[in-house]
Amino acid sequence: QPIAYVILFLIFTLVVFGLAAIGVFGGKLFFCSSPAVAFPLGKMECSGTWIVQDGNLNGVIFPSVWDNPYYFNFDSFFMAFMSLFMVSTFKYVGIIFACMDITAKDQAPLTNNKWYWSVFFIV
Repeated sequence: QPIAYVILFLIFTLVVFGLAAIGVFGGKLFFCSSPAVAFPLGKMECSGTWIVQDGNLNGVIFPSVWDNPYYFNFDSFFMAFMSLFMVSTFKYVGIIFACMDITAKDQAPLTNNKWYWSVFFIV
C-alpha cells in the first residue's frame, strides 16, 4: 500500500515538472553539428558541410545539421517525462549541462550561459 503512494507521487511530480520543462526548455536544446557555428550564430548559419581537420577522421566531410541531442529533449510530453525520469535515476549530468547552455530558440548554445537552470533539476 505505501509503495503505491510513492509511485503515484513520483508520477505526479514527473508530470508537473515535465509540463514546466516543456514551457521552459521546449525547442531550445537544438545545436549545429558544425563546430564553426557557435554563439551568437544559429540555425540560419547551420548549412552546408564541414571537414574534420584532425584525428582518425582527418579530411572526412560531414553535413551541417541543426539537431536535438540524441537521447533527451523537452519538445514533447513523452520526451520530457523520459528525460526527467533519467534525471531521477542519476543520469542527469548531460541534461543539466545542455540546459545550462541554452541561449534562445534557433540560436547556438553558449557554455554555462544560464547556470541557474541547474536548480530546476536539483529540486
